Amino acid sequence: MNAEAIAVASARLDTMLRTEPDRLRRRSVSLGVPPADAEDAAQNAALRAWRSLSALRSADAGSMCAWLDTIVRTTAIDMHRARKDDLGEVLCERLRV
Repeated sequence: MNAEAIAVASARLDTMLRTEPDRLRRRSVSLGVPPADAEDAAQNAALRAWRSLSALRSADAGSMCAWLDTIVRTTAIDMHRARKDDLGEVLCERLRV
């Protein structure tokens, strides 16, 4: 994307996040993120979106929604893996004792 397209995408992302502030949180919960962690997942996803805005292929609303959902899904998977790793470490520690 060129600079003008990135500016348009940035404005659209800002509008999406401001008009539907709970969208990412709700999507996180629907993907299995515990409600207590959903706000963290939403914030991580929003940060990832801002950082990777230049990788977006199209700034139209439909493409952005799909792109944002992919970021939320990846964030939820990463959080699940991290919890799984943490659980594994706890179990290993208990077995050593």
